[in-house]
Amino acid sequence: MYSFLEPGIEALRRPADIHLEQGTVMADRTKLDEYIAELEAAAYARGREDARAEMKAELMAFQKGLQANVEKLSAELERAKERLTVDLTEKLLPYLRSTGTTVDAESEPREPREGSDQAKVLEVIREHPGLRGMEVVKALNGSVEERTVRTALHRLKRRNAIMQREGAWHPVSMSLFQNSESQSPV
Repeated sequence: MYSFLEPGIEALRRPADIHLEQGTVMADRTKLDEYIAELEAAAYARGREDARAEMKAELMAFQKGLQANVEKLSAELERAKERLTVDLTEKLLPYLRSTGTTVDAESEPREPREGSDQAKVLEVIREHPGLRGMEVVKALNGSVEERTVRTALHRLKRRNAIMQREGAWHPVSMSLFQNSESQSPV
């Protein structure tokens, strides 16, 4: 009857068809989103494992480099200790002589009696040079009273067994006295 309206009627029918098709497309879209989410999760997991492996390799390389640096620094420290001992010996002997401290065979420090408080204090200073008085007391863990430690420190200093520099106690090397023996008339 109204043939010119048929294309319009066809257009009116299409939205329903399109709606059905959109529902189908939407269902496919949901599956597609799930599939994409699975792919992303798998890629993330692979990336995370790759990142872990890469970080582990970098950490191992860093650890090897750190160990090499520690060994290098230890060797440098030993060389510095040797230089310091030589420098200290060369500078300390003239200083001791300039201050009137006698450094000869007669004033050579003798070892304190074994087991005495002075021997304990001297042993701590030899093992840990550069300790201050209270640190020596702490290192002895209460085996010697604080007043006794201080007395022992001053007596060892008078006997030239130890010296105090900037508040820290250091053992005096026996080589200092061996050098002076060759110069003293015997």
